[in-house]
Amino acid sequence: MAKLDTLVTTHITERLFQPERLALILSSLSSRRKAEALNTRIAALQREVTDADQKLKRLYQLIKDGITEMDDVLKDRLNSLKTDRDHAKAALERAKSHSSQAIQIDLALL
Repeated sequence: MAKLDTLVTTHITERLFQPERLALILSSLSSRRKAEALNTRIAALQREVTDADQKLKRLYQLIKDGITEMDDVLKDRLNSLKTDRDHAKAALERAKSHSSQAIQIDLALL
């Protein structure tokens, strides 16, 4: 039985645990995790842009319907929302343009 265990262990070691194969697996896993994190960030930024746009539309509708008048406080709020929206849009564009490159695993470390 010990001889069989040795043969199986040796075979697994020679076939599965090759540095090139391990590097490929680790690189793939790392790239996938990085892509998931980037997708989560993009979704959050898209929600921020949408929320800011909806808030601006509601404020504009209040002004249009004559429910409120344009005063300094409302102007400041509109400017603040526009700034927040623009920052979120810029961050969203940067995140979308960010390419997730494959991570290189050093074979010497394996």
